[in-house]
Amino acid sequence: MESLPMSGQMAGTRRIALIPAPCLLLLASACGTPTATGQAVDVTRALRTTSPSEVWPTTTSIPTSTIEVGAVDLPAGRYVAYVTSVQSDLDTPSTTTLYAADPDLGSIYVLMDAAPPFLEAISPDGMVVAYWVPSSPIHFRDLLSGRDREVPGTLGCAWLGFSPDPERIVCSDGDVRVVDVVTGGSTQLNVCPPDVIEQGVICGGTLWSPDGRWIAYRRYRARSGPAGPDEGIYIIDTTCIPQPSTCQAAVQGPTGSAHWGYSWSPDGSRLAAAALDALSLLDLATRGWSEVPLTESFTFINEVAWSPDGTTLAFVDSDDYLFAVGASGGSPVQIAIGNDLSIVGWFVVN
Repeated sequence: MESLPMSGQMAGTRRIALIPAPCLLLLASACGTPTATGQAVDVTRALRTTSPSEVWPTTTSIPTSTIEVGAVDLPAGRYVAYVTSVQSDLDTPSTTTLYAADPDLGSIYVLMDAAPPFLEAISPDGMVVAYWVPSSPIHFRDLLSGRDREVPGTLGCAWLGFSPDPERIVCSDGDVRVVDVVTGGSTQLNVCPPDVIEQGVICGGTLWSPDGRWIAYRRYRARSGPAGPDEGIYIIDTTCIPQPSTCQAAVQGPTGSAHWGYSWSPDGSRLAAAALDALSLLDLATRGWSEVPLTESFTFINEVAWSPDGTTLAFVDSDDYLFAVGASGGSPVQIAIGNDLSIVGWFVVN
């Protein structure tokens, strides 16, 4: 029987490499059955070029070519995946588009024209996106085949994060849950007790560190303004699973403001956080915070994502601009702009 290719190289084009264990993240029927490599469709993908001084200057179409259904044809490099959402009127569902931006060359590629709403994460190799559907389990979509599958054991979950291996994810259903994406087996971490939830505190924003040691999540109330004493980012030591409640620590920021988005450094030693008008870095060893010096001021920063090589931070401001800046600070460079722009994550094409 034909098996899934272990390399993304096909038909003379450079494609994103598949994850090491593709059967874990693709449809169950993809394992041990023929793949749909013979299916093809004509697709024209738009390539938009940007520079630090101008955003969206022109739209240039790549010549139409026949490619595999759902295939993603990208040059080697590092990419920020993000989504935008547009609603033409109140009676029409919003349209979500998934993009990949190369901050080094200033190029932007359309990965998915009609992406699912509530896209939460992209796998480190850029081959699988995860999204949640209200009243349904989390779904995985394989960008090479275009196939979707439900992830067992994730009903009621959102705010998911991929683990460093392809076998587990972490998500939030009010508490924090670790799920085996193959078997559907899950472990409830019980780090957000009922008395905290009864006070109106939401536990979400679950994120696994790239080294696998830590899980971060955020306690917050659904309102703006300064954080309360029980709000902020919490860090869980995964070596304590399945009883991690005694191995978590609150890491409230230095200003007491609610951190709206955060991202792990590749080695898991630091956490970058969006703290209203600034970017802050947490040193996990010392539990100390420091501010990332920026040459430009911002009224609100609501998302941040650390590049896989550790050199760059991508972030989104209140005007839906996507910026990139060195992890040690400097002058932010505009990468893109879009309605309701939200970062999905970084990935690398080899």
